[in-house]
Amino acid sequence: MKNQDVDIRRHRNTVLIASGSSVFIDIVGDMVGECGFDVTTPAAAEPSWLSVTRTQPSLVICDCTGPASNVKRLVVEAVARELPLLIVATPQERAVAQSWPLPDCVAWLELPIARERFRAAIADLMARRRTIMHRTLILNGAGARLEAGITARTIS
Repeated sequence: MKNQDVDIRRHRNTVLIASGSSVFIDIVGDMVGECGFDVTTPAAAEPSWLSVTRTQPSLVICDCTGPASNVKRLVVEAVARELPLLIVATPQERAVAQSWPLPDCVAWLELPIARERFRAAIADLMARRRTIMHRTLILNGAGARLEAGITARTIS
């Protein structure tokens, strides 16, 4: 069971950065790494909203410069999974996106941003996240594998 706990901890420390810009991913990824998180990005030709399922991140960072339909689907996926979401947008993009009904686990930033302010925004988002406990049990037998899991969240 120890290996599964390590795998679960890894997922809790992963931040998904969704952007079509490799420069954005490099800069923001460097700042995320300084905050102690592992960085993941959507796979080649994978929609960013779908990569939330594959990567199971603890935080999603969304670059609003992409196509609006992709950004909206990513936001919906992150909100539906109750993941903290950091949206990086220009003032014009933010004015449009703020008309969307979003919960309090969403923060907005504009680039350029000081590293200290970025760290504070991430820490604040992670503090808002509900406490989650997840355990996975894997049973292997004669040619069969069964995975079962339970997730418990605090309700506020």
